[in-house]
Amino acid sequence: MLQSLHEQVQQARKDLAHAIQENLLSRQFGATIILALVHLSSTETKIRKTTSLKERRQLINEFNTVSSAITKGLRLLQNAEGSLGRTSTDMPELRQRLQDSVAQGR
Repeated sequence: MLQSLHEQVQQARKDLAHAIQENLLSRQFGATIILALVHLSSTETKIRKTTSLKERRQLINEFNTVSSAITKGLRLLQNAEGSLGRTSTDMPELRQRLQDSVAQGR
C-alpha cells in the first residue's frame, strides 16, 4: 500500500514534467499544480510516518483527493491544449477547477 502511494507520487511527477515539456503553462496554473504535487508528496510522507489508524485513514483520503485533482488538472490541460493547439493562454476556468479540487482535499 505505501509503495503504491509512493509510486503514485512518482507518476504524478513524471506526468507534470511531461505536461511542462509539452505545453506552455500559465504561471498561476503551473504554480498551483506544483504546489498540489508538493502537498501530495508531503501527505505521502505523513502517511508513512503515522502510527494512528484514524489519522492514516484521513491522510489517505486527503492523498486520494489531491491525487485526483492533479490528474484531472493535467487531463483538462491536455484536452484544452489539444483543442487550442500549442497556444497556452491563461486558462482561468481550468486553474479555478484545479484550485477548487485541491481546496476540497484540505
